[in-house]
Amino acid sequence: MMAILKARLFEKMNSLSFITLLIFTLFMTVVGTPQAQGAVKTLTIEPGLYYQANNPTWLPIGTALIFGMMLPLIGFTYVRDAVGLDVQTNVISIIKTSKFASLNYTLGKFLANVTLLVGMWVVAIIGTLGMMLLRFPGQSLTFTGFITPFLVLIPGLLLTAAFALLVDTIGIFRKTGGTVLGILVLLTLYILETTTKTASFMV
Repeated sequence: MMAILKARLFEKMNSLSFITLLIFTLFMTVVGTPQAQGAVKTLTIEPGLYYQANNPTWLPIGTALIFGMMLPLIGFTYVRDAVGLDVQTNVISIIKTSKFASLNYTLGKFLANVTLLVGMWVVAIIGTLGMMLLRFPGQSLTFTGFITPFLVLIPGLLLTAAFALLVDTIGIFRKTGGTVLGILVLLTLYILETTTKTASFMV
């Protein structure tokens, strides 16, 4: 399992796409953070309407809301080739004929996916912290108050890692069609979850 995990991480982290992904995540964290005034208004919280917009407590909440949709979609697209590459390079055939357990192989791939997604998650947190220090200098926020909104994203990252691996194990979905299908499914789940929460809030 650890061999599969290390090989997968080495393969992905030593590619230009991984660095580009982290830079993009940081860029979106910095530029796309909610602000009432600015060129980018991903999520606007007007200070005149919401008191929390005048202090740093709202910033991690707003950023977590934005990345609650972005991270699964971008992350799924990035980690979806876990099994597909092994099939293309014929590594999967070697594994099938060896004593290497299928469970260890699958678990190693899953943990690698989780690690890569958590890397994006950590970069988003770092970017948000930097924005908080720049936009609210001298104002403090408890560690719990800052990190709690981001902890809510963890189940979604685990689901994304597992779903990407599941899609990649189905031969007909290993190409572009699998990516499109996965994104549509994740978007549908996000819309259903948002609609359900909104309906519950209004009751």
